[in-house]
Amino acid sequence: MTKSDEKEETLPLLSSSSKEKGLRTPTKNIFLPLGTFIYSAGLELGSTTLHQYAYNYTGQASSQNTSLFQDHDNQSELSCHRNSSKHQNANQEDAANWLMYFELMEYSIGIPMIILAGIYSDFIGRKFFILLSVFGSAGQLFCMFIVIYFDLHIGYLFISSAISGIVGTHYTFSLASSVLIADTTGTGKARSFHIALIHSYKGVGQVLANLGSGYLIQLTGFVIPSLISSALCFVACFTLSFEKETLTESIKTAKPSFCRSFLRFFGFFCGRGYRNNVHILKFVANLLCFMMIMCPEVAASSIRTLFILGEPFCFTSEMVGYFGAATDIANHIIGTVLLKLLHLCIHDESSTIIGFLSGIAKFLMIAFSMNAIMIFMSE
Repeated sequence: MTKSDEKEETLPLLSSSSKEKGLRTPTKNIFLPLGTFIYSAGLELGSTTLHQYAYNYTGQASSQNTSLFQDHDNQSELSCHRNSSKHQNANQEDAANWLMYFELMEYSIGIPMIILAGIYSDFIGRKFFILLSVFGSAGQLFCMFIVIYFDLHIGYLFISSAISGIVGTHYTFSLASSVLIADTTGTGKARSFHIALIHSYKGVGQVLANLGSGYLIQLTGFVIPSLISSALCFVACFTLSFEKETLTESIKTAKPSFCRSFLRFFGFFCGRGYRNNVHILKFVANLLCFMMIMCPEVAASSIRTLFILGEPFCFTSEMVGYFGAATDIANHIIGTVLLKLLHLCIHDESSTIIGFLSGIAKFLMIAFSMNAIMIFMSE
């Protein structure tokens, strides 16, 4: 990266008046890391619970036994070996379809809201969207708890997906927290490392949530984990309310009209006057690379739990938790340490290429996995 590129990193992507400059008010507190840790734990616990609940629900529906409130073994032991391979494939397909429909509902609403969050975070502030996202996730998970507790039809979970979409999903939190970090960090590699450091806190929360989820689901079923996941998000919302806003009041009140905001957003791609020395082709290329690496990751995370619950792995709830914990340790904790080491000798672009290659190797190994050892090694 050249010196001119590093200098451009400090400028806002969307140019405007001088009101958007000089926003760096370094904040040294623990609320963002702690809130990220708690929020990630709640989200991961809720996600793991939802995936196993969907698999269990479709399995019981296919056997005409839809009661989820029998003894503990029937709630948590997903009887892999006792079902025929044909029935297991049907259960996996049904559960995957439900999860796909939920995500379509969530992101069809959420993507426009994420765009709005990106536009208005420069005027309303970063903290508002951080709290909005966390509070929405708490509402989503509480709705899931209601559906599970009252043994309602799984289709009622579309309501929880809509709640998440209205607040821009958890990606609004990632967007606002990353911008907040960019506001309070300097040039060079410090910014990418601090963002990776926040992801490491996220990883620690996910590791603990995965380890706990297996035992919780095994011992209590799906009701208690869904309630705890919602409670964790409410606690995270309270914790993050103490985080300092990085935008001043004068900037937050300098808000343009709704139409001007959209013109300003799309003008970044069309008009040179809306950006400060940012090469649009370079930006689009980076955006495409990001989408190419994120699309398989997001798709795989949605069906990974269903994949390891069936044959030939037949993971129990505890094993699902161990696998999720191993995945998060590799991605967020070990990955952060490796990123710091790579920063000592290579540029960010080279680190990105290494990430692409490791992702390719991971998915190839998952595709050819025949036992638990191989599936763990893939992560």
